[in-house]
Amino acid sequence: MVYDADNNIFEGEKIITHRAFFLPVPGNDDLVYLFCDECTAMVDIKRKTVTKVDLNSWKFDNISFYHANCHDIWLFMNNSKYLITKSEVKYCGKTDIRAISPNAELYLKTEFQQIDINNYWYDLYVGSFDRKTLKTSNEYSYKLKGYSRIYNHAFSLDNTKLFLLATNNNKMDLLQIDVKNGILDIEHYKTFCLSTKKLSVISTCFMSFGLDNKLYVYVPVLKKMVRVSFDKNGNSVFVDNFLQFSRKYYGHNLLAELIRLSCKKIISQIHFTQRG
Repeated sequence: MVYDADNNIFEGEKIITHRAFFLPVPGNDDLVYLFCDECTAMVDIKRKTVTKVDLNSWKFDNISFYHANCHDIWLFMNNSKYLITKSEVKYCGKTDIRAISPNAELYLKTEFQQIDINNYWYDLYVGSFDRKTLKTSNEYSYKLKGYSRIYNHAFSLDNTKLFLLATNNNKMDLLQIDVKNGILDIEHYKTFCLSTKKLSVISTCFMSFGLDNKLYVYVPVLKKMVRVSFDKNGNSVFVDNFLQFSRKYYGHNLLAELIRLSCKKIISQIHFTQRG
């Protein structure tokens, strides 16, 4: 169901989905695109209706930022790029970009390399791009050794740090790499250990900055959310177990809502007593 702040339920077509996210329709404050598991829908805020636009399925892992015209919106998802305009969601080809800095000036690409069971690394590529054409330039490559999989990526809100959530064998680490003038200080990254236990299959992890400028990391298989705080100079100073769960919960909607509530200091802890 789609409903507003006054709990008015919107009428229209039924949509079955586990995950969903909204993006505004450029040039129309009354319309919003709804992207979900089974389709794209148009939400009319004024008329309180929901209408399916197409049957494309969407993953929640996505990147969105404004086009150079400050009107249309770029959307990177499913290894593809789309341009959202007032009239359509236009497919614009494939992309291997994994993260965009908040100022939309830097991008990150990753590529896993392996020679044998004991010899592997990640190639990280960071460069700049044109928000109008998406043409890339000034790309530099870096080698990150010791990790067999990178799950999530996020630039800090001041564009001076890159965070990676990575695993190898029985450990899971949160890595902080300093960024200066578009260059990674790959030789002196900081590591926060999140787990040293043997982990079961990790299907997904979530990482996002809150409005309080703190970094929130949620790992369902660990059944906890950790929070990274920073000092006035932007240096990470503290990592704490912000929330502990009795079982695994999947979905970006949960993460986004918890971050929203925590930033407003509405909650300090959550206890789930029933499924869902």
